[in-house]
Amino acid sequence: RRDARRQRVHAQRRHAVVALMVLAMILTPSADAITMLIMAVPLIGLYELCIWVLWARERKKRVGVGE
Repeated sequence: RRDARRQRVHAQRRHAVVALMVLAMILTPSADAITMLIMAVPLIGLYELCIWVLWARERKKRVGVGE
């Protein structure tokens, strides 16, 4: 099915957020929670953007097939 990839990525959102928080914790130079959040928020935003891009591409393909 076409939208299976987007659904799989969407279903794994919680795991991805935890993994991105851990990555931000490792990459930040200090043990400060605020610094970790400053690094994690853009990473999570990029993940969400990828879900939206997948949705838009699949919608464009569905519309193109329907014509």
